[in-house]
Amino acid sequence: FEIILPKEFCTSNIKKTLKKLHYVQIAKSTPMVVSLIENVDYGDNDNNKDFIIRLDQSLKDWMVPIISAFESTLEMTFLYSKTHKNALTQGYRFKHFCLYIDKQPISSITLSMQGNSARIDDVGTIPLYKKKGYATKLIKHALCEAKKLGLSYCFLEASDSGLSIYKKLGFCPLLKNNIYSKQS
Repeated sequence: FEIILPKEFCTSNIKKTLKKLHYVQIAKSTPMVVSLIENVDYGDNDNNKDFIIRLDQSLKDWMVPIISAFESTLEMTFLYSKTHKNALTQGYRFKHFCLYIDKQPISSITLSMQGNSARIDDVGTIPLYKKKGYATKLIKHALCEAKKLGLSYCFLEASDSGLSIYKKLGFCPLLKNNIYSKQS
């Protein structure tokens, strides 16, 4: 399990307690939000050979970029996708998208919705295709979908490496988090 705490809550007493419980800080993150009400165009006029498909019925292709992007295993990602499938059958509002190049899934994303808000998760790209704009294209697609559904806001949790990309797309930081994980 990981513990995510707002940075301002990480007092010396909290840090000491976490250390006693064998938790160490492993990362930082930044929750962010973008307004979908504003007249922002996320459209993509780039008509090249890549394409995006919604994959809610079979998440097999959606798993491929997730496995390598998050250095996961097939078994763990399969269990994760099974959790998503169960949520879909129970009526939770999820959309899973995959961007393909030459019929191969290279980037994935999840858009979850509740009330008038959306959340982007599971943004993953196969390492060979990173830093080429594919994840950005997929994020723009998810934001267009959320906007078409009449949602007002979209949230996400950004790693330090993704901050500049999300800021370019109009996301604003809400606060800073510290992420702790238990040492083995």
